[in-house]
Parts: sequence; structure tokens; C-alpha cells
Amino acid sequence: MLSTEASKREKVPKNLGRWGRALKGAKESGLVRTDSSDSIVQAMADSSPEKLIDLIKNHPTCKTYVAAKTRFKSVDKMWLFSFLELDGVSVIFDTLNTLAKQKNFRIADAMVQLECVSLVKTVLNSKTGLEFFLERDDYIDQFAHALTTKNVMVKKQKFELLSALCYNSQRGYDMALEALQIAKNQKGLKNRYTLLVGELRASEIPDYSATIMAFINTILVSTDTRDERNSIRNQLSSIQLPELVEQLRCKETDDDLLFQLDTYLDHFAQDGQDDSE
Repeated sequence: MLSTEASKREKVPKNLGRWGRALKGAKESGLVRTDSSDSIVQAMADSSPEKLIDLIKNHPTCKTYVAAKTRFKSVDKMWLFSFLELDGVSVIFDTLNTLAKQKNFRIADAMVQLECVSLVKTVLNSKTGLEFFLERDDYIDQFAHALTTKNVMVKKQKFELLSALCYNSQRGYDMALEALQIAKNQKGLKNRYTLLVGELRASEIPDYSATIMAFINTILVSTDTRDERNSIRNQLSSIQLPELVEQLRCKETDDDLLFQLDTYLDHFAQDGQDDSE
């Protein structure tokens, strides 16, 4: 199962901003369209891996993905392994990346993106799914491409997943850093952490900011040697993270974000103390 100490502290955002308010209003008013055919949901109930993949590929709606998550709760190890062998995760990523590339923002598409990431989480919350994911180099490339979305809540879930992968094992750590490297190359950024610091600087949602800082802290905690951690901190310093952390500590009141900011400073101080001994 994927888990991190940081993720245990996460909660429903207090302030989702303009996008979140629009999304909430659309859901309450029924403007977000889900699939109109209940037959698709019924077909999910006892579907084979092949059938489920066909349904999520050809009917990429919120209702389809929610029904798929429900189906996963009742499958056995062999069913899940077949789903993975048939490249079901790539089908989810294909939908996610297709929607991320669309220029015209639609609430319905944003909702489907959220459900895509949620379904990936469901798959990775099983030992079979996690082990299979860690063995596939192409998955992290697909995941990194999905980081280009402008949907803040989707990016939040992606960073949560990367934190969990990073914390889980050395292979997960390597994959998380590789995802950041791919994003760096795609966007022509200064270093692999520029994306994170840029997102943190632009964020107006404390819960999202806390998730980004939790990811940064997870990377540092999961880095084995002090020399390697110092190297990462030097890269973060070159893009003004320390100054940004201090600015946020002075103006923010969100407990989770303050906890992550203090954790960053505490680990920095501890490594500095170890260096002097």
C-alpha cells in the first residue's frame, strides 16, 4: 500500500479558489455531465479485465471511472494482473494526457482527469499493482507528461502519488526524480526542482502548497547520504526555495502547510548540525 507521513496529514482543502468554487457549483447544479447510460455502469459490475479496459477507453466519463474503482474493490490478484498485463494503466494515462493537452477548459474534462488519477491510485494501492508499476519505465514517462496539466487538483493528486512512490522504495525514489527530470527537459527548466518551486510560488491554495512541500520533504528524507541531500538543497537554493519558505512562514496560517515548511527547515538544520560534528 502506498503511504507517507505527509499524506496522513492531508485533508480536504479549506479554499479551492475560483476553479474549485466553479467545480463545486457545477457539480451541485448538475452541469458536469456524466455518462447517460446506466448500462455501462452495470457492465462494469462483473466485467472481465478486457471488458473494463474497453469501457474506460471508449467511454471516458466520470461515471465510468467511478464504476471502475468500484469494480477494483472486488477483484482478485489474477484479475488485477491480467488488467496490468493488458496495459490497462496505459489506457488510463492516455485519457489523462489527451485531456491535459486540450486548450479549451471544460469542467467535465477536469472531473474526468481527477477520476483518472484516482483510478491509478486505486491500482497502486495493491501490492500487485505497485510492483508492476515500478517495473515499467514507460509508466513514469507517461506520468511525467501528465504533469503539464493546468488542473491544480489533478496536479495535487499526481504529486501525492510521486511522494508515495518516492517514500516506498529506492526504485520509487528513482522514478519520482526521473519524472521531474522529464518535466524539466520538456519545459526547458533550470533544474528538476524548478517545476515544484514554480508551482509553490504560484499556488493560492494552502493545501496544494502543503502537498508540494511534502513532496520536497519526502525527496530529502528519502535521499540516503548527507552529501546527496546537500546537493539537492543547493539546487533548491539556486531557485530561491529558502527565501520562499521564509516568506510563506510569515504569511500563512494553514497548519498543514506550516508543518511542512517547519519540517523542511528542521531537516536543513539537522543536516547542518551533523556537518559541523
